[in-house]
Formats: sequence, C-alpha cells, structure tokens
Amino acid sequence: MSLRRYAFALTAAAALLTVPSGQAKARVGDDASCQPLAESLVRELVEQHLTRIPPQPIADEDDAADKSSLEVVTRASTDRPSSPPPMPDPAPEAEPTAGGRAESAPRRATRRPRAPIAEKAKADSRGPANYSKTNTQEAEVDEGDIVKTDGRFVYHLSSNYRGPHPGPRNELRIYASWPIRSARLLARYALPGDVAPQGVEQLYLFDGHVAIIGRATHGYGARTMDEVGGAAATRVLPARTQLTRVVVLDVADKTRPVLVRQIDVEGQIVDTRMIGQRLYLATSSDGVRLPMGLVQDVALTTYRIARHDVDAIVADLASRWDLRTVDLGLPRYREVSQQARSRPLYTCEDLVYDANERAPQLLNLAHIDLAQRAPIEGAGMNGYSGASRVYASEGAFYVANAHTPRVPNGQTESIVKKFEFGRAGKPRFVAKGYVRGHLLNQFSMSEYGGFLRVATSDNWRESQVHVLQTEGDKLEPVGQISGIAPGERIYAVRMMGAKGYVVTFRRTDPLYTLDLSNPRAPRVVGELKIEGWSSYLHPLDEDHLLTVGQDADARGRSTGFHLQIFDVSDPRNPRRTHHEKLDAGSMSSAQSDHHAFMFEPHTKTLAIPWKGSNYWGLVAYHVDAKRGFTSLGRVNHALMYKQFFRRHCRGSESSECGRRNYWWKFFTAQDLDVDRVVAIDGHLFSLSRSGLLVHSVGRRLRQRRAVLVNEPEWRPAEPNLTLGAAW
Repeated sequence: MSLRRYAFALTAAAALLTVPSGQAKARVGDDASCQPLAESLVRELVEQHLTRIPPQPIADEDDAADKSSLEVVTRASTDRPSSPPPMPDPAPEAEPTAGGRAESAPRRATRRPRAPIAEKAKADSRGPANYSKTNTQEAEVDEGDIVKTDGRFVYHLSSNYRGPHPGPRNELRIYASWPIRSARLLARYALPGDVAPQGVEQLYLFDGHVAIIGRATHGYGARTMDEVGGAAATRVLPARTQLTRVVVLDVADKTRPVLVRQIDVEGQIVDTRMIGQRLYLATSSDGVRLPMGLVQDVALTTYRIARHDVDAIVADLASRWDLRTVDLGLPRYREVSQQARSRPLYTCEDLVYDANERAPQLLNLAHIDLAQRAPIEGAGMNGYSGASRVYASEGAFYVANAHTPRVPNGQTESIVKKFEFGRAGKPRFVAKGYVRGHLLNQFSMSEYGGFLRVATSDNWRESQVHVLQTEGDKLEPVGQISGIAPGERIYAVRMMGAKGYVVTFRRTDPLYTLDLSNPRAPRVVGELKIEGWSSYLHPLDEDHLLTVGQDADARGRSTGFHLQIFDVSDPRNPRRTHHEKLDAGSMSSAQSDHHAFMFEPHTKTLAIPWKGSNYWGLVAYHVDAKRGFTSLGRVNHALMYKQFFRRHCRGSESSECGRRNYWWKFFTAQDLDVDRVVAIDGHLFSLSRSGLLVHSVGRRLRQRRAVLVNEPEWRPAEPNLTLGAAW
C-alpha cells in the first residue's frame, strides 16, 4: 500500500474514533490551563500511531510529492469549520369520591429530617401537623425524588401515556392535599417536548419554587448547544447527544406554574443533592478529546516525519496549533431562559485527570445556586463508568471508581476521589485514595467525625470496611476490617454514626454488626445467620433495624419479598425478632430504590410499592418493635378505573356496562405501578401514572379520596335497538 493511501486510511479511522468538537481552533477562553493536558493527549496519540506502524524508509521524490499534495488537501479541509447536516382483581372497594381535575396551560415569565421522619408543622388551619419527607441517607443533605410534599401540596413527576393528551409527555402534577377532604388535582405542567420519554428524573422544593431535573436530547443529526436558542454555534455535538436539563418553576400560584429558569448541561444525569438552596448536579459525559482537525494532523505528521522521534513530531504540531486554546471537549452549560451563550462548566484547572484511569467518561459536578442567578461553577474527573458510585455529606462529594489494580494480583480495586464544597459552594478536588474491592451503592460510603468509611466486596472472595482520613491530597487508610464473609458479597450496608451494619449473601443472609467508634480500630462485634437477604436497612429506632429484601430457601433461591425487624440493642448478639413474608415471586421497588421506602414514625406506618404475581399496588403495615407487623391492607389503583366505570354506567343500558370486567380494558399494568407513598396527618397518599388515592390509616386502610388523572376516553355506547338486536 502506498504511503498516501495508508495515511488516508488512518485519517479516516481517526475520524471515526474521534467525536467532532467543532472548529479546528475553537477557543475555550484565555485560560491556558489546558495546555499540559493537550500536549499529553497529542503525545499519547503520536505514540499510539508509532507503535502500530513500523518506521518508514526515506521517501523518494515521487513519494515526497504525494505527501506534499496530501498535506495541502487535508489541511485545507480541516481548516474549514464543521457545519451540522440539515436538518388483576383489586382490593375491596370503597364508594368513589369525585376528585377535582384542573388543566393548566403552562406559561413563561420574561431541613432537616433523617427521612422519612415526619416534618413537624404548626397544627392549625394552615397545614397538617406531620408529613413524611424524602427518605435520605444524610439528615442535612436532601436527595432528588419524583414525589415531594410540603404537607399542603403534593408534587409528582410522571410520564403520562394515556388520557386526552396524545403521545408521551413528561409532566409535573400538583395536588392539593390539605385539608384531606379537598384533595384534588390543581395543575399539570408539561415539560418541553425534547425531554426524553420517561426522562423526568428528580425534583426539589425550595422557597415557593420547584426544580425539575430531566434528560433531554438534541435529536438526530449534529447540532450545537447554542443552536437551540438561535445563537452562533460554538461546538458541534454528535447525534443524540445527551443533556441534563434543570427547569425551575415558580409555583406561588399552584394552578399556574411559571417557568423562571432553564439550564442545559452537557452530559447524562448521574445523581443530585441539595444542601440548603444549593443544587449539586453530577453528570457523565464523553472523555477529553482533541479536535478532529488536530487528530487528523497528528496522523499525517506522524507519517510525514519518517522516524520514531516523538519530540520532533510534537514540536512540529505545536508550531502550527496553539495547544493553549484547543477545545478538549470539556462540558458546557447554557442558561436557556436568559437566551445566553453557552459557557464552560469548568476549565482544565478544575479537572482531575489521571492517565491511568481506563474508563472513558468524565464525571462532572456542577454547583447551581437556586436562590440567585450566579454563574454556575463546577469541577470534573476522568475515569467514570457505570460501576462508579457517588455519595455526598454536608461538606463533601465522593466518587468511587472501579479501578484496574495497581499491582495485578487477582484482587479488585476502587479509587475514591473527594471534592469539598467551598464557602461559596464551588466543588474543589482535595484528595484521592485506593481501597480493595468494589462498592454496592451510595450506602457503601459514610462520612463521620472527619473520617470516610467505605464498605466493599472483592467479587465473591470476601468483604471489608475501610476507614480513610484526608491527609494533604491523599485519602490515607487508618483502619480496616477485613475477611468479612468469605465466599459471599455485600447485599446491603448502613453506617450511622459509630454503628454499622453489613448484610452479605450467597446461600444464607449473615447480618454483621460493626463497632466504628474507634476509626483506627473498627471491628465486627456480632453476627446472625438466617436464610434470604436484605436489600435495604432502615433505623426503626436506636435499637432496631427494619429491613426489606427477599426470603430464600436453603439453596439460596429467592422465594418472595419479606420484611424483617432485627433487635441490635446488644450488638454482640443481634436477633431477628419479627419476620413477614409475602407472596412467592413478589417484589418491591423499595429493594433497589430507598426513596420508595416510606415509614412514618408518628403512626408507625410502613407503606411501600409492591408487585405480586397478579397484583400491582402497595402494601401497608403498622410496625412496632415489640409486636411486629400488623397488616393494614393493600391498595390497587385499578380500583379508580372500576369506580370510573360504575359511575358512567349508572342508568345506562349499554351492552358494555353489562360486561362485568369491561373496565379492565381501561389500563395497563404499568398504569397501576405505584411510584411513591407519602403520609400526611394519618393518611396515605399513593401516586401512580393513573392518579392519586388517599386512605386514612386505622385498623385497616379506608379510602377517602380518588383523583383519576388518566381518565379513559370512553363513554357507554348507546344500546343498539335495530331489529332483532335486543332479542
């Protein structure tokens, strides 16, 4: 193959492997902090080319002419800016109560509980005395969820696929919840159409406003972040680029939410936290990358200089490219509501780049002050992957990445990076450290007394708990528990203050109690082995744990959802005091999402979404540490459709009304999935795509209100009275 054809082939391959990032010399500003990283990336790319291609012989005059013409053609093409191309039988029913329905057209305008402990309010006519809050890991750190309440109103993010609005749409539903007898739908706010179907992720309440976080895409074809607002393009994004959108609504008038702020951030949402009115948004995006024109020039220059001299090749490239200002693809954001141009979320000074990290993506952490329109500040790191885990305390944000072990010995390893929140709220990288094993979820990390505790499993070998302390720019290990449950791995973990609990599983479910009071000498103090496993551990009180999970047989095979109460008053001798097993094959979303777990301590009511073999709804229990579980009943949102059917069939002679189960045609199983349950003054509010059901809590649940939002487009057909039809 001639040198000319070979270089063209490599250039084409480089173009396919590199995401276009706009003009060849697009600037990121006057800051030169990206120069060392750009030089490092260029050098790495040159070395990759040289390792794949043997040294070329000295070219003759014909080859030199070929190379010269090739360089002219390619440089001419890469100097041109890129341009986008054109573009089941329900529970026993109660008498229906008509729920209010309000349709509100959206218009534009130019602390503290360890959840779900109820928030106490002044018990007067202005609101309820108690209501549940989002179940969070840390008392001072709020977490985004799809349902929030302030006691008087309930806010629900839903993906609606039925009803009078054709096609899928994501919407915010606002219900009046107080007084109970007046519970009704007040408004439905449709999110912008480019928010992905089922792309509404989280919401927060603050100071008469609602902040909604969702996933949006640019759609097919290359577009720019600024193109949406009509401004000049600053960067061409690849097709189907993922954005994270923050929508802020003024809900002073609950019937007419007003859009006051919209922010688009490049990258896919990972998680969020809110401390006070400071929102911390974590996203993942493509890794740092050189502009396509520079990538092509690297390939050409590598073969034009006919020797393996990396320094000479890099120097030649640096003479033609200003490596201080090339766009490395760091994420940008845009205040859409201000019609502003996009800005960098952070610069290379705020990027923690480790060349040893093999995962390709960036983890971006943005600080958004929701109380004022200050510029958004952020920081980032490379090495993020789907196996990474994040956790936030009141003063810091931690990211744990599954990492290639520094010394390959068959063990797994994670690298933990710490970002601190400055006085103004801006995240700043401060330290990193290494731990053996991989993490299960956010509960695998916990900060207490200036120390970070990390629970990990090394595949199925064993599990351990590491204690790390920040010393300079390192997270240094100061204490460790090793050898926990050989041959098993962690299924649930909870660390609260000086106490810790770990559940492992393979065929049995050992519960380990940990003494973490001395960070330099943590230890296992007790163990209990039973069948099955727990997926989530919740503090019932100081001496008892309430858990959800799956029961199992002696071989470790799941036999159905179960609830357990453990007495841990004597950590050396933990005991399971109560066990409630449900139907075989049943499950609850609370097993994998702790936000779906609702325990209201004032009435000692547990309510969680639950699915059986032929049942979609929720189960509710009165939970007492001494008496155990007392069933309050089950709730199935299919009941709202049955009541709708009966209401419209009163006095009708339609043949449809004579079919006993005709109302089953009005819904799908997904319409009956209960998203969340909230408790307000002795009442349970359960929310699904279909609507809202309100039940009072007594010895049994009793329906008080029903608000069917997704009403079927159905009315009884007139009876056919043609000859012979009625006989």
